[in-house]
Amino acid sequence: MKYVKALLAIAILAAAVWYIRRSFYPPYRCNIVAMNVHRNTNILDKSLNPLQISFGARTNLELLRPCVEQVPQSVTLQMLAGANHTFLGQHEEARQRYLTAMQWDQRPELHHELGRTLLHLGREKEAYDHLVQACVVFPMWTDALPDQIRADMYARIQQIRGPEGWSLRRKRR
Repeated sequence: MKYVKALLAIAILAAAVWYIRRSFYPPYRCNIVAMNVHRNTNILDKSLNPLQISFGARTNLELLRPCVEQVPQSVTLQMLAGANHTFLGQHEEARQRYLTAMQWDQRPELHHELGRTLLHLGREKEAYDHLVQACVVFPMWTDALPDQIRADMYARIQQIRGPEGWSLRRKRR
């Protein structure tokens, strides 16, 4: 009876270790990968060297691939993958990453990046809808849009925000 209890305790301990390793270790490891890729992506965003951008984005995507497969619900991983696909001109893949991330979160930066990606794909109507959602929250992002759509964005955002227009402050009573 003593041996049965010991074997049962060992089996429970082994199951607990397996569960912890399976459930908690991949997100932890992928969080570390995401921090490194985020730093690398910010460097690429400031680079003017196309070879550095291409090599860096491919390296980042290789680092992200296992994490995106293991933790597909991570919005951060999906956004980083989308940004690096954009660096490589792979706009359809970037669109897919942003849409996947939007299943889990609706943050304005997702709408902004998806809108910009849709512009690259020539899907202006869809792009406008996402860009308006982002720029209503962060109007300064409108300044980064191409000149030919900026005026239309201002008008659409003003319609949503009402007569107060661009002011983010509430009126004091």
